[in-house]
Amino acid sequence: MDISRPKRLLVVDDERDLLILLRKVLAKKCDCDVTIAQSGGEALDKIASWHPDVIMTDIVMPDMDGLELLKKVYDIDRTVSVVIMTGYGTIEMAVAALKIGAYDFLEKPFDNAKISQIILRAFERTQLMRENLQLHKELQKSDDHTEFVGKSIPLQQAIDLLTRLSQSDATVLIRGESGTGKEVAART
Repeated sequence: MDISRPKRLLVVDDERDLLILLRKVLAKKCDCDVTIAQSGGEALDKIASWHPDVIMTDIVMPDMDGLELLKKVYDIDRTVSVVIMTGYGTIEMAVAALKIGAYDFLEKPFDNAKISQIILRAFERTQLMRENLQLHKELQKSDDHTEFVGKSIPLQQAIDLLTRLSQSDATVLIRGESGTGKEVAART
């Protein structure tokens, strides 16, 4: 999650009164921006334009069920935490949702304290997933270049020179004191 902006929660359900209630309760208890959608299609539009951190969706909706929405969300962004809610829950339905990747599964009616706690944990999960992804990218970027440790300008210039030399057929003599990285330079 971008620390410079408030946490974002998208609530999707075809029951307008429930949406309004959840928006009011969760915005206050979870200290987040909440937007609502009454269908899966509307939710996908809001996901594309608003980029929520957590999505809470009903399973049974007219145009697209919550499991289908869950799959489409994960095609867009696997770091988003999705909480499934339903008034018609079965164990099979919960297992299916969790197998697809839902963060949690709630049966209606639910109490405000429990749902707030789950949403707050979902925000934490999203933040951890995004930090993990960013760290993997940084690690991959550093692994792609060289085995050298450091980021100084002279070292980067030496690495650039070694990279250019490695693309030629020239024979190169690498000299230096013991422990200065001659073997690492040769492998680069």
